[in-house]
Amino acid sequence: MVDPLSVDTVLAARGTDGRGTAADRIDPRAVGPFRLSAADSRTLRRTADDKVACLNRAGIASDVVVGASGRPRVQIVGNDPERALGTRCDLAALDTLTRSEQKALDALTELADACLKRQGREGVQLNS
Repeated sequence: MVDPLSVDTVLAARGTDGRGTAADRIDPRAVGPFRLSAADSRTLRRTADDKVACLNRAGIASDVVVGASGRPRVQIVGNDPERALGTRCDLAALDTLTRSEQKALDALTELADACLKRQGREGVQLNS
């Protein structure tokens, strides 16, 4: 049996998406209720493709990278991702949670708060 919540940190450092760090203890593929529906993933992918085209027109090389949850993100090629800030390409549109992601985040917040309350602690505000 594989426990996605107990990852070998040496192996996690090599991560499936190349972004894992030695401190990561949860397998990045364990997305549970945060997995996007096919429709949400397609919609966000179209938005990401539009943003990449906009950046390319501005002379900034970029690619769409899709995570384990199906959520795409724009990755700027090179070592200066801040270059995109000077363009009219609004990458923030990809940061908004879908309805299903917000529902999952709300449920997780509720569970975390209940756990903390049982320990006599204050709740937390989880965000994306």
